[in-house]
Amino acid sequence: MNWPPTLTRALMAAPLVAVAVVSLSPVGALAQRPDGYPSKAIRLVVPFAPGGTADSFARILGQGLSERVGQPVVVDNKPGAGGMIAADYVAKAPGDGHTLLVADVGPNAVAAGLFPQLPYDPVKDFAPVVLGTSVPMVLIANPSLPANNLNELLSLAKARPGALNFGSAGAGGISHLAGEMMKIHAKLDMTHIPYKGGSQSLAGILSNETQLMFVTGSSGLPHIKSGKVKAISVASRQRLATLPDTPTMAEDGIDNFIADSWSGVMAPAATPRPVVDYLARELRAVLLEPAVNKQLTDRGFEVPALGPDAFGRFVADEVRKWSDVIKTAGVKPD
Repeated sequence: MNWPPTLTRALMAAPLVAVAVVSLSPVGALAQRPDGYPSKAIRLVVPFAPGGTADSFARILGQGLSERVGQPVVVDNKPGAGGMIAADYVAKAPGDGHTLLVADVGPNAVAAGLFPQLPYDPVKDFAPVVLGTSVPMVLIANPSLPANNLNELLSLAKARPGALNFGSAGAGGISHLAGEMMKIHAKLDMTHIPYKGGSQSLAGILSNETQLMFVTGSSGLPHIKSGKVKAISVASRQRLATLPDTPTMAEDGIDNFIADSWSGVMAPAATPRPVVDYLARELRAVLLEPAVNKQLTDRGFEVPALGPDAFGRFVADEVRKWSDVIKTAGVKPD
């Protein structure tokens, strides 16, 4: 899948409130809207607590969407259960286009493989609207590790089975699954060390408690630039503009290795297609507006801005990919 070219990064700081109403300015393409929609405020449900990247992404989108459709956009944080509470809430909401979900790789892809009794179906119970942002994962290493590229790392790992530790932000998270996927693709024997969050896992690699870790490009970049860790490879189709000298996994011999953290917008499955298409049109316009695009790309986010059909195929592929990794590796949630 070829995504539109990326530009450069950054998210706005989010106010620390559980529910916020984004400002209203009716200047959107009102003539293109479905009859009677939107007739009231749109609720944008965020599956994580205020202050994080998903929350900030929602507020940026909400501001722009409100200005275009002429109704307030309410950002509603519903954290808990790794994002599944919010996803289940939106899956069961009325399909009238007034309740939307900030979809995330965790509850909308990974969870399907981790939880056989998931109370919603991440493919069937949602109408994909737009894939907003994607952050490729970067494989980093402690500077003391005697490997400076992927080929050297694979040789070292195979020569010392079980000796290398790779950290993650928690069992079943994307940083863990990326490591398990590398083990599967390259037939490696490495030990997984789960931490309770990204900052703790980064502390583990900085102290050499672990030697390797997959991190998002945005969170790992400051440590890479300072020399506290070294970048081994990027799990993306193309090299990152922020790390132009770091090759992709495919360049170093592991084909079809794509791992990223992504966010988008979904509606309940029963939402009429004209409403979905209208929302997709307006949200893509927000994402591709130069000032908004720069706010996102200035922090290392790619902005694919995929519409409903392409986003739907992307999600189905993500569910299959991570479910296969989880099953093969025998991953269990925390």
